[in-house]
Amino acid sequence: MGQVELRSEQGIRCIMDPLGELTKDEGASIGSLANYLELIRAMDNRDMHTSISIKPTALGAAYDPERCSDKICEITNQAWGKGIAVEIDMEARKYLDLTMGVVKQLGSLNRGSISVAVQAYLYRTPKDILDLASGGVGIRLVKGTYSGDIGDPGEVRGVMLENVDLLHSLGRPFSVGTHDPIIIGKVTKDRSMKGLLEIGMLKGLGDDTKLRLAGRGWAVAEYVPFGSDSYSYTMRRENYLRQLLELGLEPCP
Repeated sequence: MGQVELRSEQGIRCIMDPLGELTKDEGASIGSLANYLELIRAMDNRDMHTSISIKPTALGAAYDPERCSDKICEITNQAWGKGIAVEIDMEARKYLDLTMGVVKQLGSLNRGSISVAVQAYLYRTPKDILDLASGGVGIRLVKGTYSGDIGDPGEVRGVMLENVDLLHSLGRPFSVGTHDPIIIGKVTKDRSMKGLLEIGMLKGLGDDTKLRLAGRGWAVAEYVPFGSDSYSYTMRRENYLRQLLELGLEPCP
């Protein structure tokens, strides 16, 4: 937790992700469940502004959606009991309806903070934003790193900025996860977003930008993955960095 404590002192919120996804049997899924519950115990009684991130496929979404939903609810209720916020990651398109369903179910309980990632590269995202916001669910907007309706990176950036405008118009706090320097530059030029917008970045990327923005009073979050099952996460991160290079960009420093 040393990194989390340091970031907390710097005014940067951490989102904790015990790595693991695409479990293929109940034994592996139960192992992932145990990792989430152990993380909640480790975070208990610490004066830090942190949340946990849940991947549905780590809990059996690929082979038992109903049991997966039960496990997500179990983790969330345990976290809420400790005053810990929960964020649900959005994965491949075939898991979208499952993820949306359980998030809206949890949001309707109104017992703690629940949010979900939405992917700009899907045509349905503006409708999902309105639907989620009306149900009290927080939103973290990302470009998307799986397979979406929009493939061109420049076009994805454009629709992401359109979705930022939609979220801003709702007047509710929201998060944007990106290392795209053009997007970060555009959203932070609008001072009216302060107090609503949180900018999220991955651990190990954009460290100078995180500190600079936090020092200027912007809400900043750092996504902190940990554990040995890092292959899929690393591949998505490298793919995202390649997409930025295709646009002639480097991630923000």
